Amino acid sequence: MTGFEGGGASVDGVTLTGTASNSATQARTGTRSLRVNPGASSNGGATFGSGSYVHFGLYVTSLPDASFRVFGSTGAGIDVQIAAPFPQDGTFRLQVRNNASNLGTQMVGFAFGLWHWIAVRTVAGTSVPFIAVDGVSGAAATASPTGTVYQVGADSVGPAGTDIYIDDIIIDDTGFLSPSKVAMLVPTADSAIGTGWTLGSGGTTSLFGGVDNIPPTAVADAGTTAQIRNATSNANVNYDATMTTYAAAGIAAGDTILAVQPVISTAAPVTTSAKLGTVGVASNPTIANIALGAGGTAGAFWSGVAGGTWPTGWKGSFGTLTTSPSVTLGTAPVMRVTQVTASTRIAMVALMGINVAWTPAAAAAAQLPHVSPYPQILAH
Repeated sequence: MTGFEGGGASVDGVTLTGTASNSATQARTGTRSLRVNPGASSNGGATFGSGSYVHFGLYVTSLPDASFRVFGSTGAGIDVQIAAPFPQDGTFRLQVRNNASNLGTQMVGFAFGLWHWIAVRTVAGTSVPFIAVDGVSGAAATASPTGTVYQVGADSVGPAGTDIYIDDIIIDDTGFLSPSKVAMLVPTADSAIGTGWTLGSGGTTSLFGGVDNIPPTAVADAGTTAQIRNATSNANVNYDATMTTYAAAGIAAGDTILAVQPVISTAAPVTTSAKLGTVGVASNPTIANIALGAGGTAGAFWSGVAGGTWPTGWKGSFGTLTTSPSVTLGTAPVMRVTQVTASTRIAMVALMGINVAWTPAAAAAAQLPHVSPYPQILAH
Protein backbone atom coordinates (compact mmCIF):
# COMPACT_ATOMS: atom_id res chain seq x y z
CA MET A 1 0.00 0.00 0.00
CA THR A 2 1.10 3.54 -0.66
CA GLY A 3 -0.45 6.98 -0.78
CA PHE A 4 2.69 8.53 -2.33
CA GLU A 5 3.04 10.70 0.78
CA GLY A 6 6.71 9.79 1.16
CA GLY A 7 7.60 12.04 -1.75
CA GLY A 8 9.92 9.59 -3.48
CA ALA A 9 10.12 6.12 -4.96
CA SER A 10 12.23 4.56 -2.17
CA VAL A 11 9.87 5.43 0.68
CA ASP A 12 6.72 4.93 -1.40
CA GLY A 13 7.75 1.38 -2.30
CA VAL A 14 7.46 1.81 -6.08
CA THR A 15 9.75 2.30 -9.07
CA LEU A 16 9.02 5.36 -11.20
CA THR A 17 9.44 5.18 -14.97
CA GLY A 18 9.29 7.68 -17.83
CA THR A 19 7.32 10.85 -17.17
CA ALA A 20 6.08 9.78 -13.73
CA SER A 21 6.75 12.02 -10.74
CA ASN A 22 5.53 12.64 -7.21
CA SER A 23 3.05 15.53 -7.20
CA ALA A 24 1.31 17.84 -4.76
CA THR A 25 -1.06 19.18 -7.45
CA GLN A 26 -3.84 16.62 -6.96
CA ALA A 27 -4.40 14.24 -4.06
CA ARG A 28 -7.20 11.85 -3.27
CA THR A 29 -5.98 11.36 0.31
CA GLY A 30 -3.36 13.45 2.08
CA THR A 31 -1.31 15.94 0.07
CA ARG A 32 0.49 13.98 -2.66
CA SER A 33 -0.08 11.56 -5.53
CA LEU A 34 1.68 10.10 -8.57
CA ARG A 35 1.50 12.27 -11.70
CA VAL A 36 2.05 11.03 -15.24
CA ASN A 37 2.35 13.77 -17.83
CA PRO A 38 2.60 11.95 -21.15
CA GLY A 39 3.22 13.58 -24.48
CA ALA A 40 3.57 12.30 -28.01
CA SER A 41 4.79 8.70 -27.88
CA SER A 42 5.87 9.07 -24.25
CA ASN A 43 4.78 7.12 -21.22
CA GLY A 44 5.37 6.75 -17.53
CA GLY A 45 4.11 5.20 -14.36
CA ALA A 46 4.94 3.35 -11.17
CA THR A 47 5.81 -0.35 -11.11
CA PHE A 48 5.33 -2.58 -8.07
CA GLY A 49 4.96 -6.20 -7.08
CA SER A 50 2.06 -8.51 -7.76
CA GLY A 51 -1.12 -9.36 -5.88
CA SER A 52 -4.51 -10.87 -6.57
CA TYR A 53 -6.50 -7.61 -6.43
CA VAL A 54 -4.97 -4.21 -7.18
CA HIS A 55 -6.78 -1.02 -6.21
CA PHE A 56 -5.97 2.62 -6.89
CA GLY A 57 -7.47 6.06 -7.20
CA LEU A 58 -7.47 7.45 -10.76
CA TYR A 59 -7.86 11.08 -11.87
CA VAL A 60 -7.73 12.02 -15.57
CA THR A 61 -7.73 15.73 -16.36
CA SER A 62 -9.05 15.80 -19.92
CA LEU A 63 -9.87 13.87 -23.06
CA PRO A 64 -6.79 12.14 -24.50
CA ASP A 65 -6.07 11.69 -28.18
CA ALA A 66 -6.22 7.89 -28.22
CA SER A 67 -6.78 4.80 -26.09
CA PHE A 68 -4.12 4.11 -23.49
CA ARG A 69 -3.49 1.75 -20.61
CA VAL A 70 -3.76 3.00 -17.04
CA PHE A 71 -2.96 -0.39 -15.52
CA GLY A 72 -0.98 -3.27 -16.96
CA SER A 73 1.22 -6.23 -16.15
CA THR A 74 4.14 -8.05 -17.70
CA GLY A 75 3.51 -11.31 -19.51
CA ALA A 76 0.04 -12.44 -20.57
CA GLY A 77 -1.67 -10.40 -17.92
CA ILE A 78 -4.65 -8.24 -17.16
CA ASP A 79 -4.60 -4.64 -18.28
CA VAL A 80 -7.07 -1.78 -18.13
CA GLN A 81 -7.28 0.96 -20.73
CA ILE A 82 -9.21 4.15 -21.23
CA ALA A 83 -10.82 3.18 -24.49
CA ALA A 84 -11.68 5.20 -27.59
CA PRO A 85 -14.05 6.17 -29.12
CA PHE A 86 -14.80 8.66 -26.35
CA PRO A 87 -18.38 9.65 -25.48
CA GLN A 88 -19.34 13.30 -25.73
CA ASP A 89 -20.97 13.58 -22.32
CA GLY A 90 -17.90 14.06 -20.14
CA THR A 91 -17.46 10.37 -19.37
CA PHE A 92 -14.89 7.82 -20.42
CA ARG A 93 -14.90 4.05 -20.75
CA LEU A 94 -12.62 1.65 -18.93
CA GLN A 95 -11.93 -1.59 -20.79
CA VAL A 96 -10.36 -4.59 -19.04
CA ARG A 97 -8.38 -7.03 -21.18
CA ASN A 98 -6.48 -10.29 -20.80
CA ASN A 99 -3.40 -10.33 -23.02
CA ALA A 100 -5.10 -7.66 -25.19
CA SER A 101 -8.28 -9.74 -25.50
CA ASN A 102 -11.33 -7.75 -24.39
CA LEU A 103 -13.03 -9.00 -21.21
CA GLY A 104 -15.60 -6.22 -20.96
CA THR A 105 -16.12 -2.48 -20.88
CA GLN A 106 -17.10 -0.45 -17.82
CA MET A 107 -19.10 2.75 -18.15
CA VAL A 108 -20.69 3.95 -14.93
CA GLY A 109 -20.54 7.70 -15.28
CA PHE A 110 -16.75 8.04 -15.22
CA ALA A 111 -16.01 11.72 -15.54
CA PHE A 112 -12.84 13.62 -16.29
CA GLY A 113 -11.62 15.85 -13.49
CA LEU A 114 -12.87 13.56 -10.69
CA TRP A 115 -11.24 10.84 -8.63
CA HIS A 116 -12.42 7.29 -9.31
CA TRP A 117 -11.66 4.10 -7.36
CA ILE A 118 -10.41 1.33 -9.64
CA ALA A 119 -10.17 -2.31 -8.55
CA VAL A 120 -8.64 -4.96 -10.82
CA ARG A 121 -8.62 -8.74 -10.38
CA THR A 122 -5.30 -10.09 -11.68
CA VAL A 123 -5.68 -13.83 -11.03
CA ALA A 124 -7.52 -16.53 -12.94
CA GLY A 125 -11.25 -16.85 -12.58
CA THR A 126 -14.32 -18.33 -14.27
CA SER A 127 -17.40 -16.13 -14.73
CA VAL A 128 -16.20 -13.49 -12.28
CA PRO A 129 -15.72 -9.71 -12.58
CA PHE A 130 -12.19 -8.58 -13.36
CA ILE A 131 -12.82 -4.89 -12.68
CA ALA A 132 -14.83 -2.71 -10.32
CA VAL A 133 -15.10 1.07 -10.46
CA ASP A 134 -16.30 3.27 -7.60
CA GLY A 135 -17.53 0.12 -5.88
CA VAL A 136 -19.53 -1.16 -8.88
CA SER A 137 -18.35 -4.49 -10.33
CA GLY A 138 -18.12 -5.05 -14.07
CA ALA A 139 -19.53 -7.91 -16.08
CA ALA A 140 -18.42 -11.47 -15.35
CA ALA A 141 -15.71 -12.93 -17.56
CA THR A 142 -13.23 -15.82 -17.66
CA ALA A 143 -9.46 -15.41 -17.87
CA SER A 144 -6.19 -17.09 -16.88
CA PRO A 145 -3.68 -14.23 -16.67
CA THR A 146 -0.01 -14.86 -15.87
CA GLY A 147 1.27 -11.30 -15.36
CA THR A 148 3.73 -10.76 -12.51
CA VAL A 149 4.78 -7.10 -12.20
CA TYR A 150 2.25 -4.30 -12.43
CA GLN A 151 2.34 -0.68 -13.54
CA VAL A 152 -0.11 2.18 -13.15
CA GLY A 153 0.19 5.29 -15.30
CA ALA A 154 0.00 5.59 -19.06
CA ASP A 155 1.62 3.50 -21.76
CA SER A 156 1.41 6.09 -24.59
CA VAL A 157 -0.79 9.09 -25.19
CA GLY A 158 -0.96 11.63 -27.98
CA PRO A 159 0.02 15.26 -27.34
CA ALA A 160 -3.29 16.35 -25.84
CA GLY A 161 -1.71 17.52 -22.59
CA THR A 162 -3.65 14.95 -20.57
CA ASP A 163 -2.44 14.52 -16.99
CA ILE A 164 -3.07 11.28 -15.11
CA TYR A 165 -2.90 11.13 -11.31
CA ILE A 166 -2.74 7.93 -9.25
CA ASP A 167 -3.19 7.72 -5.48
CA ASP A 168 -3.96 5.22 -2.70
CA ILE A 169 -2.61 1.97 -4.17
CA ILE A 170 -3.70 -1.07 -2.14
CA ILE A 171 -2.90 -4.67 -3.09
CA ASP A 172 -5.08 -7.30 -1.44
CA ASP A 173 -5.49 -11.05 -1.97
CA THR A 174 -9.07 -11.54 -0.79
CA GLY A 175 -11.33 -9.57 -3.13
CA PHE A 176 -12.45 -6.14 -4.31
CA LEU A 177 -12.30 -3.45 -1.64
CA SER A 178 -14.88 -0.70 -1.36
CA PRO A 179 -13.34 2.73 -2.03
CA SER A 180 -10.49 2.97 0.49
CA LYS A 181 -7.69 5.33 1.48
CA VAL A 182 -4.01 5.37 2.42
CA ALA A 183 -2.38 7.98 4.68
CA MET A 184 1.03 8.37 6.30
CA LEU A 185 1.28 9.14 10.01
CA VAL A 186 4.35 11.25 10.84
CA PRO A 187 6.13 12.21 14.09
CA THR A 188 4.61 14.96 16.24
CA ALA A 189 6.81 14.66 19.35
CA ASP A 190 9.66 12.74 20.95
CA SER A 191 8.49 9.75 22.97
CA ALA A 192 11.86 8.40 24.18
CA ILE A 193 15.41 9.38 23.15
CA GLY A 194 18.00 6.65 23.62
CA THR A 195 21.68 7.27 24.27
CA GLY A 196 23.47 8.99 21.42
CA TRP A 197 20.48 10.03 19.32
CA THR A 198 20.58 13.74 18.41
CA LEU A 199 19.57 16.09 15.67
CA GLY A 200 22.13 16.38 12.91
CA SER A 201 23.04 19.73 14.48
CA GLY A 202 23.71 18.05 17.82
CA GLY A 203 20.48 19.16 19.49
CA THR A 204 19.10 16.72 22.05
CA THR A 205 15.43 17.79 22.12
CA SER A 206 12.65 17.93 19.52
CA LEU A 207 14.33 15.28 17.41
CA PHE A 208 10.98 14.60 15.75
CA GLY A 209 11.46 17.77 13.71
CA GLY A 210 14.26 16.03 11.83
CA VAL A 211 12.15 13.03 10.78
CA ASP A 212 8.69 14.48 10.12
CA ASN A 213 9.29 16.10 6.74
CA ILE A 214 7.56 14.64 3.67
CA PRO A 215 9.33 14.56 1.40
CA PRO A 216 12.48 14.45 3.55
CA THR A 217 14.67 17.55 3.63
CA ALA A 218 17.86 15.61 4.38
CA VAL A 219 21.35 16.74 3.37
CA ALA A 220 24.87 15.44 3.88
CA ASP A 221 25.81 15.00 7.54
CA ALA A 222 26.90 18.57 8.33
CA GLY A 223 25.29 20.26 11.32
CA THR A 224 21.72 20.09 10.02
CA THR A 225 18.36 19.90 11.75
CA ALA A 226 16.92 18.12 8.68
CA GLN A 227 17.63 14.63 10.08
CA ILE A 228 18.71 12.76 13.20
CA ARG A 229 21.87 10.78 13.82
CA ASN A 230 23.69 8.52 16.24
CA ALA A 231 27.50 8.60 16.27
CA THR A 232 28.07 6.93 19.63
CA SER A 233 29.17 3.39 20.37
CA ASN A 234 26.06 2.01 22.01
CA ALA A 235 24.33 -1.23 21.09
CA ASN A 236 20.57 -1.57 20.84
CA VAL A 237 19.51 2.00 21.61
CA ASN A 238 16.12 3.29 20.45
CA TYR A 239 14.67 6.54 19.27
CA ASP A 240 10.89 6.48 19.73
CA ALA A 241 8.65 9.05 18.03
CA THR A 242 5.06 9.88 18.92
CA MET A 243 3.10 9.84 15.67
CA THR A 244 -0.05 11.45 14.28
CA THR A 245 -3.17 9.82 15.71
CA TYR A 246 -5.38 7.79 13.41
CA ALA A 247 -8.25 10.17 14.15
CA ALA A 248 -6.17 13.17 13.09
CA ALA A 249 -5.39 11.35 9.83
CA GLY A 250 -9.12 11.23 9.07
CA ILE A 251 -10.06 7.75 10.31
CA ALA A 252 -13.41 7.75 12.08
CA ALA A 253 -15.24 5.37 14.38
CA GLY A 254 -16.82 2.64 12.27
CA ASP A 255 -14.12 2.78 9.59
CA THR A 256 -12.24 -0.46 8.95
CA ILE A 257 -8.46 -0.30 9.26
CA LEU A 258 -7.03 -2.71 6.70
CA ALA A 259 -3.32 -2.57 7.52
CA VAL A 260 -0.47 -0.51 8.97
CA GLN A 261 3.21 -0.57 8.06
CA PRO A 262 6.15 1.54 9.27
CA VAL A 263 8.53 3.06 6.72
CA ILE A 264 11.84 4.81 7.30
CA SER A 265 14.49 6.62 5.25
CA THR A 266 18.09 6.06 6.42
CA ALA A 267 21.66 6.73 5.33
CA ALA A 268 25.28 6.90 6.46
CA PRO A 269 27.99 9.40 5.49
CA VAL A 270 30.60 6.66 5.11
CA THR A 271 30.63 3.52 3.04
CA THR A 272 32.43 1.07 5.30
CA SER A 273 31.50 -0.66 8.55
CA ALA A 274 27.96 0.69 8.37
CA LYS A 275 25.85 0.27 11.49
CA LEU A 276 22.98 -2.18 11.49
CA GLY A 277 19.50 -1.03 12.49
CA THR A 278 15.90 -2.12 12.90
CA VAL A 279 12.47 -0.51 12.56
CA GLY A 280 9.11 -1.22 14.16
CA VAL A 281 6.23 0.22 16.19
CA ALA A 282 6.40 0.23 20.00
CA SER A 283 2.67 0.69 20.59
CA ASN A 284 -0.83 1.05 19.06
CA PRO A 285 -0.29 -1.50 17.57
CA THR A 286 2.87 -3.27 18.66
CA ILE A 287 4.91 -4.31 15.60
CA ALA A 288 8.17 -6.06 16.43
CA ASN A 289 11.31 -4.45 15.03
CA ILE A 290 12.86 -6.05 11.96
CA ALA A 291 16.11 -5.36 10.12
CA LEU A 292 16.37 -2.39 7.78
CA GLY A 293 16.16 -3.14 4.06
CA ALA A 294 18.69 -4.76 1.76
CA GLY A 295 19.86 -1.68 -0.17
CA GLY A 296 23.59 -1.14 0.31
CA THR A 297 24.48 -3.42 3.22
CA ALA A 298 21.49 -5.56 4.19
CA GLY A 299 20.07 -4.49 7.52
CA ALA A 300 22.26 -1.37 7.72
CA PHE A 301 21.48 2.34 7.73
CA TRP A 302 23.82 2.73 4.75
CA SER A 303 22.26 2.65 1.28
CA GLY A 304 25.42 1.80 -0.61
CA VAL A 305 26.16 5.47 -1.38
CA ALA A 306 27.16 8.15 1.11
CA GLY A 307 24.13 10.16 2.19
CA GLY A 308 23.79 13.57 0.55
CA THR A 309 20.93 15.88 -0.35
CA TRP A 310 17.84 13.65 -0.33
CA PRO A 311 17.25 11.29 -2.12
CA THR A 312 20.95 10.73 -2.95
CA GLY A 313 22.29 8.01 -0.68
CA TRP A 314 19.05 7.58 1.29
CA LYS A 315 17.19 4.28 1.25
CA GLY A 316 13.68 3.36 2.23
CA SER A 317 13.01 0.40 4.51
CA PHE A 318 9.69 -1.08 5.55
CA GLY A 319 8.66 -2.70 8.80
CA THR A 320 6.28 -5.64 9.03
CA LEU A 321 2.95 -5.20 7.25
CA THR A 322 0.31 -5.78 9.92
CA THR A 323 -3.22 -6.47 8.72
CA SER A 324 -6.50 -5.83 10.56
CA PRO A 325 -4.76 -4.34 13.61
CA SER A 326 -6.62 -3.40 16.77
CA VAL A 327 -5.85 0.26 17.45
CA THR A 328 -7.22 3.16 19.49
CA LEU A 329 -8.03 5.92 17.02
CA GLY A 330 -7.44 8.85 19.37
CA THR A 331 -4.18 7.51 20.79
CA ALA A 332 -0.92 8.24 19.00
CA PRO A 333 1.11 5.21 17.93
CA VAL A 334 4.80 5.23 18.83
CA MET A 335 7.29 4.30 16.10
CA ARG A 336 10.77 2.97 16.91
CA VAL A 337 14.14 2.92 15.18
CA THR A 338 16.99 1.04 16.85
CA GLN A 339 20.74 1.39 16.40
CA VAL A 340 21.87 -2.19 16.78
CA THR A 341 25.63 -1.92 16.29
CA ALA A 342 28.03 -0.57 18.95
CA SER A 343 30.30 1.58 16.79
CA THR A 344 31.22 5.24 16.35
CA ARG A 345 30.23 5.06 12.70
CA ILE A 346 27.29 7.42 12.00
CA ALA A 347 23.70 6.29 11.49
CA MET A 348 21.26 8.83 10.04
CA VAL A 349 17.44 8.95 9.71
CA ALA A 350 15.52 11.49 7.61
CA LEU A 351 11.93 10.20 7.77
CA MET A 352 9.83 8.03 10.03
CA GLY A 353 6.28 7.27 8.92
CA ILE A 354 3.49 4.76 9.37
CA ASN A 355 1.37 3.99 6.32
CA VAL A 356 -2.21 3.12 7.20
CA ALA A 357 -4.91 1.85 4.83
CA TRP A 358 -8.58 1.94 5.72
CA THR A 359 -12.09 1.69 4.30
CA PRO A 360 -14.48 4.46 5.38
CA ALA A 361 -17.70 3.11 6.87
CA ALA A 362 -19.88 4.76 4.23
CA ALA A 363 -17.66 3.89 1.26
CA ALA A 364 -19.71 0.97 -0.02
CA ALA A 365 -22.86 3.07 -0.21
CA ALA A 366 -21.29 6.29 -1.48
CA GLN A 367 -21.33 6.37 -5.28
CA LEU A 368 -20.65 9.17 -7.72
CA PRO A 369 -23.80 10.43 -9.47
CA HIS A 370 -24.57 8.89 -12.82
CA VAL A 371 -23.65 11.10 -15.76
CA SER A 372 -26.46 11.25 -18.29
CA PRO A 373 -25.58 10.19 -21.86
CA TYR A 374 -28.10 12.87 -22.94
CA PRO A 375 -26.99 16.06 -21.16
CA GLN A 376 -29.14 18.21 -23.47
CA ILE A 377 -32.27 16.74 -21.84
CA LEU A 378 -31.10 17.97 -18.43
CA ALA A 379 -30.96 21.52 -19.77
CA HIS A 380 -34.73 21.68 -20.27
